[in-house]
Amino acid sequence: MCFSTVWGRAIRPEVLQSSGVSAESLGLGTVYIGALRDEETALGERLHFPEQSFVVTGLLVEWTAEGVQTLVRPRLPQNAVAFKNGYGPVDLKEAVATYERNFRAYREANGMKLKSWTFEVVNGATSIDYMDGRENMTDMLKGRGFPLK
Repeated sequence: MCFSTVWGRAIRPEVLQSSGVSAESLGLGTVYIGALRDEETALGERLHFPEQSFVVTGLLVEWTAEGVQTLVRPRLPQNAVAFKNGYGPVDLKEAVATYERNFRAYREANGMKLKSWTFEVVNGATSIDYMDGRENMTDMLKGRGFPLK
Protein backbone atom coordinates (compact mmCIF):
# COMPACT_ATOMS: atom_id res chain seq x y z
CA MET A 1 0.00 0.00 0.00
CA CYS A 2 1.36 3.41 -0.88
CA PHE A 3 -0.34 6.75 -0.54
CA SER A 4 0.64 10.36 -0.20
CA THR A 5 -1.06 13.46 1.02
CA VAL A 6 0.01 17.08 0.66
CA TRP A 7 -1.17 19.46 3.39
CA GLY A 8 -0.46 22.75 1.65
CA ARG A 9 1.79 25.02 3.66
CA ALA A 10 0.98 23.53 7.06
CA ILE A 11 3.31 21.03 8.64
CA ARG A 12 1.22 18.88 10.94
CA PRO A 13 3.37 16.17 12.57
CA GLU A 14 0.46 15.08 14.76
CA VAL A 15 -1.45 14.10 11.62
CA LEU A 16 1.37 11.79 10.56
CA GLN A 17 1.72 10.33 14.05
CA SER A 18 -2.04 9.81 14.36
CA SER A 19 -2.02 8.05 10.98
CA GLY A 20 0.69 5.70 12.20
CA VAL A 21 -1.07 4.96 15.48
CA SER A 22 -4.36 4.37 13.65
CA ALA A 23 -2.71 1.97 11.21
CA GLU A 24 -1.04 0.07 14.05
CA SER A 25 -4.38 -0.22 15.87
CA LEU A 26 -5.67 -2.07 12.79
CA GLY A 27 -2.79 -4.53 12.92
CA LEU A 28 -0.73 -2.84 10.22
CA GLY A 29 2.98 -2.22 10.53
CA THR A 30 4.43 1.28 10.12
CA VAL A 31 7.85 2.81 9.57
CA TYR A 32 8.63 6.53 9.56
CA ILE A 33 11.23 7.40 6.92
CA GLY A 34 13.04 10.66 7.61
CA ALA A 35 15.71 9.89 5.00
CA LEU A 36 13.30 10.99 2.26
CA ARG A 37 14.55 14.51 2.96
CA ASP A 38 17.94 13.44 1.60
CA GLU A 39 16.52 13.42 -1.93
CA GLU A 40 13.97 16.19 -1.52
CA THR A 41 14.35 17.85 -4.92
CA ALA A 42 14.23 14.60 -6.92
CA LEU A 43 11.27 13.33 -4.88
CA GLY A 44 9.32 16.56 -5.37
CA GLU A 45 9.88 16.40 -9.11
CA ARG A 46 8.99 12.72 -9.38
CA LEU A 47 5.76 13.13 -7.38
CA HIS A 48 4.90 16.42 -9.12
CA PHE A 49 4.55 18.36 -5.89
CA PRO A 50 2.83 21.71 -6.21
CA GLU A 51 4.79 24.86 -5.42
CA GLN A 52 5.35 25.55 -1.72
CA SER A 53 5.20 21.90 -0.68
CA PHE A 54 7.95 19.49 0.35
CA VAL A 55 8.48 16.21 2.16
CA VAL A 56 8.79 16.34 5.92
CA THR A 57 8.95 12.57 6.39
CA GLY A 58 7.47 9.42 4.94
CA LEU A 59 5.19 6.86 6.52
CA LEU A 60 5.26 3.34 5.17
CA VAL A 61 2.11 1.37 6.06
CA GLU A 62 1.87 -2.34 5.33
CA TRP A 63 0.57 -5.70 6.45
CA THR A 64 3.43 -7.39 8.25
CA ALA A 65 4.54 -10.85 7.16
CA GLU A 66 3.41 -13.57 9.54
CA GLY A 67 6.17 -15.19 11.53
CA VAL A 68 8.69 -12.45 10.78
CA GLN A 69 10.40 -11.06 13.85
CA THR A 70 10.65 -7.29 13.60
CA LEU A 71 13.28 -5.36 15.49
CA VAL A 72 12.66 -2.05 17.19
CA ARG A 73 15.60 0.32 17.23
CA PRO A 74 16.85 0.58 20.80
CA ARG A 75 16.77 3.85 22.70
CA LEU A 76 18.49 5.19 25.79
CA PRO A 77 16.64 4.13 28.94
CA GLN A 78 13.89 6.51 30.06
CA ASN A 79 15.61 7.20 33.39
CA ALA A 80 18.53 8.69 31.44
CA VAL A 81 16.45 11.08 29.34
CA ALA A 82 13.13 11.80 31.08
CA PHE A 83 12.85 13.56 34.42
CA LYS A 84 10.03 15.13 36.40
CA ASN A 85 10.49 18.20 38.61
CA GLY A 86 14.28 17.96 38.49
CA TYR A 87 17.07 15.67 37.40
CA GLY A 88 17.19 12.35 39.18
CA PRO A 89 20.22 10.26 39.96
CA VAL A 90 21.36 8.35 36.90
CA ASP A 91 24.64 6.70 35.98
CA LEU A 92 24.81 8.28 32.53
CA LYS A 93 28.12 6.60 31.63
CA GLU A 94 26.64 3.16 32.36
CA ALA A 95 23.41 4.02 30.52
CA VAL A 96 25.36 5.08 27.42
CA ALA A 97 27.66 2.03 27.62
CA THR A 98 24.63 -0.29 27.79
CA TYR A 99 22.95 1.58 24.96
CA GLU A 100 26.10 1.36 22.81
CA ARG A 101 26.04 -2.44 23.19
CA ASN A 102 22.34 -2.57 22.27
CA PHE A 103 22.85 -0.15 19.34
CA ARG A 104 25.69 -2.27 17.95
CA ALA A 105 23.70 -5.51 18.31
CA TYR A 106 20.75 -3.91 16.52
CA ARG A 107 22.92 -2.72 13.64
CA GLU A 108 24.63 -6.12 13.35
CA ALA A 109 21.26 -7.95 13.37
CA ASN A 110 20.01 -5.70 10.57
CA GLY A 111 23.15 -5.89 8.42
CA MET A 112 23.83 -2.19 8.87
CA LYS A 113 27.20 -0.44 8.76
CA LEU A 114 28.77 -0.71 12.18
CA LYS A 115 29.33 2.56 13.98
CA SER A 116 28.76 3.74 17.49
CA TRP A 117 25.84 5.85 18.66
CA THR A 118 28.28 8.29 20.28
CA PHE A 119 30.03 8.71 16.91
CA GLU A 120 26.65 9.37 15.26
CA VAL A 121 25.74 12.05 17.81
CA VAL A 122 29.12 13.80 17.70
CA ASN A 123 29.40 13.57 13.90
CA GLY A 124 25.82 14.82 13.48
CA ALA A 125 26.59 17.90 15.57
CA THR A 126 29.99 18.70 14.07
CA SER A 127 30.10 17.58 10.43
CA ILE A 128 28.30 18.98 7.41
CA ASP A 129 28.93 15.61 5.68
CA TYR A 130 26.45 14.03 8.08
CA MET A 131 23.65 16.11 6.58
CA ASP A 132 23.49 13.95 3.40
CA GLY A 133 22.34 16.91 1.31
CA ARG A 134 20.05 18.45 3.94
CA GLU A 135 22.48 21.35 4.23
CA ASN A 136 20.96 22.51 0.94
CA MET A 137 17.45 22.75 2.39
CA THR A 138 17.30 26.55 2.22
CA ASP A 139 18.08 26.50 -1.51
CA MET A 140 15.58 23.67 -2.04
CA LEU A 141 12.82 25.58 -0.23
CA LYS A 142 13.51 28.72 -2.27
CA GLY A 143 13.33 26.58 -5.41
CA ARG A 144 9.95 25.22 -4.24
CA GLY A 145 8.61 28.79 -4.06
CA PHE A 146 9.00 29.58 -0.36
CA PRO A 147 9.79 33.30 0.13
CA LEU A 148 12.82 32.89 2.42
CA LYS A 149 15.38 35.61 3.04
